[in-house]
Amino acid sequence: LGDIAGPNNLDLTVRFRVRKRNGETFRDLDNAAVAKLVPDDGLYMTATNDTPYPLDRNVLYLGSDQSIQFMYKEQIKSGATRKKGLFWVNDKSFGRERLILITTKVKPQGGLTDLSWLSQPALPRTRSTSDKPTGFVGLLRQSGFGNATRTVTAMGEDDGETAGTVAQLQILTAPAH
Repeated sequence: LGDIAGPNNLDLTVRFRVRKRNGETFRDLDNAAVAKLVPDDGLYMTATNDTPYPLDRNVLYLGSDQSIQFMYKEQIKSGATRKKGLFWVNDKSFGRERLILITTKVKPQGGLTDLSWLSQPALPRTRSTSDKPTGFVGLLRQSGFGNATRTVTAMGEDDGETAGTVAQLQILTAPAH
């Protein structure tokens, strides 16, 4: 994260900070490292739009239980800085999780990009049965890496330019020690 830039110069400077619910001082996170968060940690994001045009921003949270939680969407005007408190870590589940930031260039006369439809509840855990492939190679085949079912390339409005960027912050939620 830090500076997020894509082929269309979608420059967005992003900084994440953490503080305890009791109001202790903020500490900056290293966006390139896995952030370890414990219950009662709050995650805050500051984003500055360094482009000459407005950007839409959608934030999703991918839980360790394979859930996808839509956090929020907003438009950031050129040169503007937005600060947002995102969430408090609770003690309901722990594991590797991700915060996904999707930034898109605002289209003329277009509405705010809304990716809330990507939300999904937690997926149930499954186990392999004896009639399914076993071992590492078998698991890869079972998960879809064995045969390609379709291949397509989406065309953009300008067929050759990407219309947005996707960045992630990796998080490890763990019990407080």
